[in-house]
Amino acid sequence: MMRGLIAAFQFLTRLPMPTLVGYSEADTRDAAHWYTTVGIVVGVLVAFAMLAGLFAASSSGNAAGQMSPWVGGLCGLAVWVIVTGALHLDGVADTADGLAAAHGDPDRFTQVAREPQVGAFALVAVLLLLLAKLVLLAALLARGIGGAAVGEGVGEVLAGVALVPAWARLGPLVWRAFVPPLGTGRGQAFAATHAPAPLWINAIGLSIGAVFIAPVLLVGAVLIHKGAGACVAAKAWPRPVPSGGTNARQTSGPSRAH
Repeated sequence: MMRGLIAAFQFLTRLPMPTLVGYSEADTRDAAHWYTTVGIVVGVLVAFAMLAGLFAASSSGNAAGQMSPWVGGLCGLAVWVIVTGALHLDGVADTADGLAAAHGDPDRFTQVAREPQVGAFALVAVLLLLLAKLVLLAALLARGIGGAAVGEGVGEVLAGVALVPAWARLGPLVWRAFVPPLGTGRGQAFAATHAPAPLWINAIGLSIGAVFIAPVLLVGAVLIHKGAGACVAAKAWPRPVPSGGTNARQTSGPSRAH
């Protein structure tokens, strides 16, 4: 059980963890039980960083000591990227380049997505994603600050933010159950370890938390499921490549959500 927890942290974060000797498919399978737990840890770190940014800005003499949601949002975003190693951004870049170059050809999508070079569409997609996160984090903090009870409002916002990375890490559990892997490697091994229990346990736990903390996050469950269904239904979903047709970038692991 502990090996699965360590494996999950090693894969999904850059937090220091003990070295696992003799890594096996069983560790990949057991790690799935802990994906959302790791997401909550990431979310809590992001929330604390946002809170620290708020108070740091207010104590630096800006505008009569007023809290700055932009500084808080930037601190939270920076910690989010650093803790997760930004590898999720690599996946966004690959997808953007593949979609831009594929022109409806699934094989071309797969080929371009696996290339180590980064194209213009990848850069634009990553930049837009980071800007969107910054704007949304700042907007949430501004809403909390603008409430009647500032402390309570900020607390509610940060509690909701802490759940967002957990919901994001539910995505891989859903997608491996419905979406075929694009090729051989660790991504295929991850899909092969699919079991219903981790998916349902994590989904139910997150749903209960969302009901009490941020009900709007329940929309995430619908979007994740619909996204997986769209990939399966779409004729443009790339076909798995034959054995030996991968490179180091593709075999580094299954897609990660942020």
